[in-house]
Amino acid sequence: MMKADSNFFKHADRGKMGRATSIEFNPLLSELFICVSIMGLRHLGESLSNDEIAFVTWITCNRPYYLNSLGKENVEKSIPVKALAQIQNMPKLEFLKQLRKISL
Repeated sequence: MMKADSNFFKHADRGKMGRATSIEFNPLLSELFICVSIMGLRHLGESLSNDEIAFVTWITCNRPYYLNSLGKENVEKSIPVKALAQIQNMPKLEFLKQLRKISL
């Protein structure tokens, strides 16, 4: 699947049936790919940027089905229920803006 997507961008001007016009993306798969990539960087000992931390935090709060039981337990222990509800109701861009204000 990812090879087909990369080929689309590489050859968009000359697809097999003429000019390629569009491609369908699965937003949840894209989120998961980015999250796993960030976690891989962390596993390799890289320091995460504020934006990477914000992304993982938002995903953790808004996509709990990505987490295993230990991850869910850690969220329950570290984020108060009221704060979690506020994060879940906040649009992504607003969450990022608020987090950037805190970390400056």
